[in-house]
Amino acid sequence: MEQPGPEYANTPSTSPVEATTREIDSRAQQDVNDRTQTREQREKWAERVFLISLGWLIAVLLLVTAQALSLIHLANSVLIALVTTTTANILGTLAIVLRFIFPQKT
Repeated sequence: MEQPGPEYANTPSTSPVEATTREIDSRAQQDVNDRTQTREQREKWAERVFLISLGWLIAVLLLVTAQALSLIHLANSVLIALVTTTTANILGTLAIVLRFIFPQKT
């Protein structure tokens, strides 16, 4: 009767096929866990960026409304710069986040 090789000494009832199958299952489970964690992180950061963007837009809306009601006075150039840069920053940030959440498959 042949003795099992040293790699199977600790598991005498395990055949090489069973060991390979377990390793493949373990790798598949790790891949599922990685994908789940990635999805959770993407959802969390997407929500945070959305809330920051929403807050910033509300702040700008309040400033523009206060200007319209003459509660504060801002020069037209300041108001134009504020609205323009805010729009560009918000759209750019959201575009970056959306590209990360929905990557293009090659």
